[in-house]
Amino acid sequence: MNSHPREDRLHDYVADLLCREERAEVEHHLVRCEACQAVVKRLRDRVRDAAS
Repeated sequence: MNSHPREDRLHDYVADLLCREERAEVEHHLVRCEACQAVVKRLRDRVRDAAS
């Protein structure tokens, strides 16, 4: 993955909706991209807040 994943793909990652290959691609990108790490954190926070 050379570019940032779209936010809807990150949402699918957080919701565990990606296939194994797509999930691995996103995780590989997240290791080195603080901007996308922040998006994933924000999405996870939203999910957590909605569940409370």
